[in-house]
Amino acid sequence: MNKELFLFLKIIYKYWNRLKFSIRYGLGIRPNMPVLEKNIIVKPSLKHGIASFTMMKDEEDIVEHFIRINSAWCCHFFIYDDGSSDGTVDIIAKLTEEGFPITLLKGGGLTYQQNYISTYYVRAIAALEGVDFVFPIDSDEFIFESLEFIAELNLLRSDEIGYINWRSLVPSGGNVIYSSSAFSTCFESVVVEAAPSQKVVIPAKLGASIYIEMGNHSAFHFLRPLKKYFFQVRLSHVPVRTCSQVLVKSLIGSYKFRIKKNKSRGEGSHWLAMAKRCRENGYVVSDGDLRSISYNYVSPHVLSMGENLVRFSPTLDFYELKYDKLLKKNIIPQFDDFVLRVLDEVGR
Repeated sequence: MNKELFLFLKIIYKYWNRLKFSIRYGLGIRPNMPVLEKNIIVKPSLKHGIASFTMMKDEEDIVEHFIRINSAWCCHFFIYDDGSSDGTVDIIAKLTEEGFPITLLKGGGLTYQQNYISTYYVRAIAALEGVDFVFPIDSDEFIFESLEFIAELNLLRSDEIGYINWRSLVPSGGNVIYSSSAFSTCFESVVVEAAPSQKVVIPAKLGASIYIEMGNHSAFHFLRPLKKYFFQVRLSHVPVRTCSQVLVKSLIGSYKFRIKKNKSRGEGSHWLAMAKRCRENGYVVSDGDLRSISYNYVSPHVLSMGENLVRFSPTLDFYELKYDKLLKKNIIPQFDDFVLRVLDEVGR
């Protein structure tokens, strides 16, 4: 197959998937989800009303970092919890009591179509009073350069989709994330990404008719092409934090991938690769394994870690992790929860 034919077929495949997604979404073929109340008012700060939307499940080790760091630029956090069995929801409740603007939406299915859920809530959030931008962001993603990010929002026009590049971070060891100073002292940054990846920022004026694709890596309007704006600020990505987290998420992620319907091309490949490695190593993840998995999470690197990692030291106001006593640090409930959901599905 020549190169031109391959590229043509790739484009056809891309737009065929978008057509199927648009039709299914328009027909209401999507998961049952909690309704977002329309009377929520997002209070803008620093001239912009930017709200985030995040899907979480069993993220107790990272959720307090996520809220405290990203609150420097985010005016309101909308969190869809997909049935966490660890301390995630308890920590979110404490952060809400503390005064952080958080709306918690409780879902919970054996598997889910992320693009459908993200599209539904991004559209709903964009329609709320006070919202200028919606940022669908994962719980392991951070913007440390908050002032620069807010300044760049002035350059993002209402008819453009913003794209912000990942910066992959690699932990120095298996439990550093439990420290309040974790991001100041315990991570290294990848210099050259093996497979550069981006996330989208959506102006509210486009929100009513936007479709968010899998992983929140791109967005489209079915009837017209959208212009793109590329941010200079980068989105720090910390998908791998602790040895137990890698073990649980890779194994359960691989189980879910096997039973999920309507899988997109390439979806779940990282879970399968990580799970295979865990099994081959006797279900043990060492600190060295953790760093290697983190470094090659998106795609294998040609350069070695020694050649391609530098110390990460962001300018970051000190904050204290207050809710470490709510961390369960127990992997059994997560496996138990998954098995119970499978049995519920089988028994229907």
